[in-house]
Amino acid sequence: MGKYLLQLSEVTGPEEVGSKGWFLVRASRAGFTIPETVFVSVQAFHAFIRRRRLDEFIAELQHKLNENESQQNWEPLAARIRKAFEEAEPLEELVDELEQYRARFSWLSNHPLAVRSSGVKEDSVDHSFAGQFETLLNVEPTSRAILAAIQRVWASEWNWQNIVYHQKKELPLSNIGMGVILQRMISPSYSGVVFTMNPTGTGEKEMIIEYVEGLGEKLVSGQKTPERVVIDRTKWQPRAGSEQALLNRYPELPRYFRDIEKEFDMFVDVEWAIENNRLFILQIRPITKLQPVSSPNYLWTDENVGEVIPDVVTPFSWSILNPIVNGAFLYFIRKSGLPVDADLQLFGLYKNKVYFNSTLFNEVLQNFYLQPEKDGQDGSRNKLSVLVKLLPRLMWVGYRILRLTRILPKEIYRTEREYHQNKTQRPSVAPQTSPQESLQAMKNVLEYQHFVMGLHVSCTIMGEFFYQILDKLAHSWMEAERVIGAEAMLQGIGEAESIRSGLALRKLAGEISRYPEIKTLFLEEPPEHIEARLETVENGEQILSRLREFFAEFGHGSLHEFELFYPRWSEDPSYIFNTLRQYLELDTLPPEVTFNKAERKRRVQEAERRLTGPLKTVKKIVFGWVRRKAEFFTTHRENLKQILVREHYRLKQHLMNIARFFQSREWITQPQDIFFLTLDEIEQLLLRGKLLSGDPLALVAHRKKERETFLTFQHPKRIRQIGDQWIPEMDESRKPAVGLTGIGCSNGVVEGVARVITSEEDFSQVRQGDILVTVATNPGWTPLFVLVKGVVTEIGGALSHGAIIAREYGIPMVAGVPEATQKIRNGDWIRVDGTHGKVEILQRETEKSDG
Repeated sequence: MGKYLLQLSEVTGPEEVGSKGWFLVRASRAGFTIPETVFVSVQAFHAFIRRRRLDEFIAELQHKLNENESQQNWEPLAARIRKAFEEAEPLEELVDELEQYRARFSWLSNHPLAVRSSGVKEDSVDHSFAGQFETLLNVEPTSRAILAAIQRVWASEWNWQNIVYHQKKELPLSNIGMGVILQRMISPSYSGVVFTMNPTGTGEKEMIIEYVEGLGEKLVSGQKTPERVVIDRTKWQPRAGSEQALLNRYPELPRYFRDIEKEFDMFVDVEWAIENNRLFILQIRPITKLQPVSSPNYLWTDENVGEVIPDVVTPFSWSILNPIVNGAFLYFIRKSGLPVDADLQLFGLYKNKVYFNSTLFNEVLQNFYLQPEKDGQDGSRNKLSVLVKLLPRLMWVGYRILRLTRILPKEIYRTEREYHQNKTQRPSVAPQTSPQESLQAMKNVLEYQHFVMGLHVSCTIMGEFFYQILDKLAHSWMEAERVIGAEAMLQGIGEAESIRSGLALRKLAGEISRYPEIKTLFLEEPPEHIEARLETVENGEQILSRLREFFAEFGHGSLHEFELFYPRWSEDPSYIFNTLRQYLELDTLPPEVTFNKAERKRRVQEAERRLTGPLKTVKKIVFGWVRRKAEFFTTHRENLKQILVREHYRLKQHLMNIARFFQSREWITQPQDIFFLTLDEIEQLLLRGKLLSGDPLALVAHRKKERETFLTFQHPKRIRQIGDQWIPEMDESRKPAVGLTGIGCSNGVVEGVARVITSEEDFSQVRQGDILVTVATNPGWTPLFVLVKGVVTEIGGALSHGAIIAREYGIPMVAGVPEATQKIRNGDWIRVDGTHGKVEILQRETEKSDG
């Protein structure tokens, strides 16, 4: 028996090889097939700690956790431990043993390897550390590569997610132990994951099989959307609508997985692969048993946040956004007088993409709704008894709403007024501004953003609440065929700050079109030459002056407004110049957007006249009050957001001042590299001249490579968090459809050509009169709204940016249409019903061509 390497037959318990390794040992001994496997023992992990004298650092880290210090205080120490694991010399005995094993087992020297973590508590029944530790695939079968992979897996034991988990669960770091699994990499025809119990739906009644062709890492990492089979456990047959190809070829799979469940006497999550028609078990994990009520069961989605932060975020951006956005949610809860758990988060990261905690958001909204329990078996209730039961809650809900509607508007008006009075006086970067002064200026901006974001999130929640109440009252108090919904009553208010850039750009296009030579210049010159050329033509200075005024007012705008890695309009004006070109290419410029206040007033009055039933006067008063609150909060949500975006740009200017200093010190190679450092790391470099976690150049290079990898992932739209497990939820309705439904956000019906836009590179394809079909929009897209006559998005709702702009411009819009960019093809003739939330494909592009 080796000291640090163990064969399957030599393992006696999980304390030797970790929980995941022990499950594989048990599976093999029960007759299930696993790939050729050797284990690095937990003993080797502990020996490495002793030999490399890391005990004192771990003890110091434990002390910080015991004192409940923030992550900002203990993360540098954890990073130092990780770095030691990755860079220290390997154990001499382990090197010798590995050479002996490679000589003995040809697969260790002739085949690529999978090197997997196997923590002592990982995937145990009591604790789940799913996804927190490293797994390396296709490792070169050389001693050097294998040893480096082993130490990388060990290092992952000290990542921040794992340490936070230990801190929350009060698990001592002395209990940490990590085995490593060395497996032959197989070349599968199919691979996937099975949940022998459906952890997100019907529980014990269903088994879920998800698979892809080829290597399963594409499924686990999110690079490929899997096929999904739902098995009815009562019949052991796939449910209607499930994918059938795999089971047609291997019908015995469901019962095979059931046999694994029986052997382990628990519901399990199994990673598997089929190579040469032989089923291999790669990993087995227990599914956390049905959680108690107090355990988290959250649905995270990319809705709402997906239109503002649609991309993978950089380390710097998340280091400042995380406390701001989550702190803003807590601000609202405290303002509303509700109990608050400081650990709960509205926003979080999954593979460096930001997700929104839909469950928590809806739970907060439910505090404002009345949902009494039904009395009696037939569901009937005595109205008086119901009123008695509801009265205390009615009074409390009414008090909270009135309190918020009184407090928030005052703070919002004051904040907006003071900002616009003082924005020209807010300090910017001067040539003599030092890096230390810029750092302090950034902290001041962030402190202000914390406050404004709190108002913005509160405005969003209250706006959603009043919008929904207004719509419900309209449908309850008006005759069904004569309803004027919220989407119609809130159309054309004309007060949202974010609409101004599109209006200003259209006006600028009108001025340019008056001068044929300048118009030709915009149509023919590359964007980067336009400003210089304007200085040489007649009336060019006048247009140049107008451009500078535009960028002075709107230069903070961007297609990625909260990810500072991307340029602002004033930094790279090509998007603005290209949009002007699109306007000018038309025979007739797009019509200017006007706001007919009289027409809107008539529509509101007509809605009030259509109220029916008893107490009509009282209804009219309540209806008008709710409508005014919906108008206020939906409008000022956008105005507060514009303040945040403006301040974000000011923060970036100071950040780039620091970046240039860092480049001069050779801590980074180019200014953009600073986005791959966190705010804390930037402060460390300024104060100490070095990072506790090591060389900043190496750290930046690693994170840039990691970002490139994450950018290729196919991030799921929805993720279910059950306890400590995170499970991507796949949409089972991926079949093309002629009729599509979503949320009607802006009143009206329109027909036209669908223009499917999936990235800003496609913007030049948009033509006047098109119907924009996209995943989501943000304020940077506002100039496009001048061209289109309808909008369809996959993400968003009544208070999304696109919905607010569409209502202001009077454009019909439907949001929340699943997979609209896949089901609708570029050039299709479609109808958008923004009143009822319906989209219909009237004629396919291929049919028009054939005709």
